[in-house]
Amino acid sequence: DEADLAISWISITPDRSEKAYFSQPYMQLEAGVLVNYQAALKIGWKENQKSFFQFLLDTKGKNAKILSETGSWHSRFIRENLSEGTTINEEKWEKRIPELLAGKITCIVFDGFILQGILRKHPELHLKLKYENIPNIEDFIGIAVNPKLKGILPWLNNFLTWNRHRFFVDDVKTLLNKLDQIGKNQQPAESFTNEQSNLQIRKKLQVMIALACLIIFSLIYFYTMRYAEKLCPQEIGEE
Repeated sequence: DEADLAISWISITPDRSEKAYFSQPYMQLEAGVLVNYQAALKIGWKENQKSFFQFLLDTKGKNAKILSETGSWHSRFIRENLSEGTTINEEKWEKRIPELLAGKITCIVFDGFILQGILRKHPELHLKLKYENIPNIEDFIGIAVNPKLKGILPWLNNFLTWNRHRFFVDDVKTLLNKLDQIGKNQQPAESFTNEQSNLQIRKKLQVMIALACLIIFSLIYFYTMRYAEKLCPQEIGEE
């Protein structure tokens, strides 16, 4: 009861709905699973037969150690559909990624955008980890409202509807599409890598510095000549 609204990538879940009201969703995100290859093979998965996630569903997560965020939509999904596995709920699950790399944790089930972002930032992890989208399962993101202010919900939903064209939903979808293209080595033509961008900046700076030096030299030369012209006749007259 310390805030009126909460707006920060918050999944709409039944558990959370018992404590707060939610606006209509303003964003839908796909869930994903990040799995350690060797750990998956040890519990019986065979890559050439089916996706790892389908294997998890078929076995209900048996013998798997599955990490997710405490209280998230994903942790509830694991509890209901992968009940034979060992569920590990952590509020700061990112700190346990080293355990995933070491094979002590079989996989992480979380928001696909975040998991793919980890692999984009650290491409070397592809040697040990595999990412899969979880098909036909979406995470709905909304604005949480203090129950004492539930009367604001109609206005909030109208605001989201009226301003949908101005809101960031479409921008996020565009960003996701571009990141997916980059992840598949299909970089959009209009974008540049950091290295190319830095090279262009250096070239522009070099040109600007050269022009500045040329202008300064020209000014010095101009004023030096003018001073010399004034100084020479005076010296001749005195002689």
